[in-house]
Amino acid sequence: MAAWRRLLCVAALAAGAAAGQEEGDRGAAGPEGSSAPEEDARSTAIGASAQLSASARGGRELLLAAYLVRSGVRITAGGESTSGAGAPERRGVVLGGELELGDDAAVQLEARVVPAQEQMSRTAGEAWLRIGWLAAGVLARRTSLGAQRLDALGAGIDLSAEILGVESALRVVAWHLDLTASRSPDPWTAFGRRTLDWAEQWQADLSARRAFGRVAITAATAMSQSPPLSHLFLSAGAGIELRIGPTLLGAALGAARGPDGVAAEMSARVAVGALP
Repeated sequence: MAAWRRLLCVAALAAGAAAGQEEGDRGAAGPEGSSAPEEDARSTAIGASAQLSASARGGRELLLAAYLVRSGVRITAGGESTSGAGAPERRGVVLGGELELGDDAAVQLEARVVPAQEQMSRTAGEAWLRIGWLAAGVLARRTSLGAQRLDALGAGIDLSAEILGVESALRVVAWHLDLTASRSPDPWTAFGRRTLDWAEQWQADLSARRAFGRVAITAATAMSQSPPLSHLFLSAGAGIELRIGPTLLGAALGAARGPDGVAAEMSARVAVGALP
């Protein structure tokens, strides 16, 4: 489902940067006698977003988040709810932050915690360092289901560029996985269905965005491989985004192919104010 989050968020990143630039331009054009508190107020922005996703593997996710941007620092706080055909609803907390180190460098952090519910708990985190068009990151998570436990440690790279007006991003992550044994003939699939944590040995996401005024077209494709090696997952889709004042509306539709065949995927999102 991460590919669908990127499909809907890739445009928001650029839109948020553009909004920040416009705000900075308005501040620079203000009266010379403006007070320091007024300048601080102009440099502070808040926002919120809601995103609903449904995956071909039977999972559903609702993510609610609030954002605070001030002086090159972005703080994110929110909650998520996930459920599926073989997994009861579980709720968790999402925290994130981004710190600008310079004109073209930043550190990005994210943590997700699902307290013990319905015999499952999860703790995950990732850290990325971006310099210009290149970013490198480390990722880790631990998911427990009763006596079973999945430990995953990953490393990734992220490349971004704008070519002929098309904003593109490619992210590749490789994982080292450790899953405690179970009596299931396919413990990886059984664990994923009950926790919605699909263990992937590697994953690659490619997204693109092209703006036409207030409207933008997005596209994304993803590929991942889970143990055993024959479990290859492919997905592709397209979406549309509409900017109305401080509000961004987005929707995406696509299809995913896995061991069980091809099924549809969809996602919808609304963001207001300081965009994620």
